[in-house]
Amino acid sequence: MTDGHMQRCALYCFNKCGSDDLPDGGSGHFAETVRAMKKSKPEIMAECLTSDFQGDLEAVSILANSGLDIFAHNIETVNASREIYEQSLSVLKHAKLSKEGMITKTSIMFGLGETHDELKEAMTHLHVHVQCMFEH
Repeated sequence: MTDGHMQRCALYCFNKCGSDDLPDGGSGHFAETVRAMKKSKPEIMAECLTSDFQGDLEAVSILANSGLDIFAHNIETVNASREIYEQSLSVLKHAKLSKEGMITKTSIMFGLGETHDELKEAMTHLHVHVQCMFEH
């Protein structure tokens, strides 16, 4: 990315497809990219939409402490397996606690057979761990 490209944009969002073949789930690559961008233009904002790094909280920390401004991980659905749901919440919580001022963000899909109580529970959990939420 050239400096000319970076001058025209204030927020850069990276989406992470699965990189589960990498030991750190790709967090190191994203962290290096964010650091390079911030070195070139410190005032830009950087957002990464990530996987759950298979629950590897060290990978979350590496990315969160790279200069990243917004850590995004999608919950997807409230009635996913409890283990996957809890892991996603853990990743979002860890990102938020890893860096002061970190903005956390998620998306969630509704209308897939969830109960009213499941929705209320999810909103309560997400309110604690996430500043931005999008509903689909």
